[in-house]
Amino acid sequence: VPGYLSHYSTDFQTPKGMSRGAWEAERKARIAKPRKIEVHVDSPKVRFDEKNRAVVSFRQHYRSGALDVTSTKTLVMVKNGDKWLIQQERTGS
Repeated sequence: VPGYLSHYSTDFQTPKGMSRGAWEAERKARIAKPRKIEVHVDSPKVRFDEKNRAVVSFRQHYRSGALDVTSTKTLVMVKNGDKWLIQQERTGS
């Protein structure tokens, strides 16, 4: 879980105005449960808005014991040193 969370920038825009602590707790609960999670990505597209900012969009197929959904996902990525981090993520159908 710490490795997963390390891919999010410190200024990550949490969904629905949720606090960062609440968002992290929710993610930890989802990831830490001993179950199978499958994620497949199709048709990724990357657009650079600025030198240190990119927008990545793709179709995501997500399946777990509780959820099976396919949707379009958009990640706003920012470069921090030599690492790209997620600053915002949006999901649509």
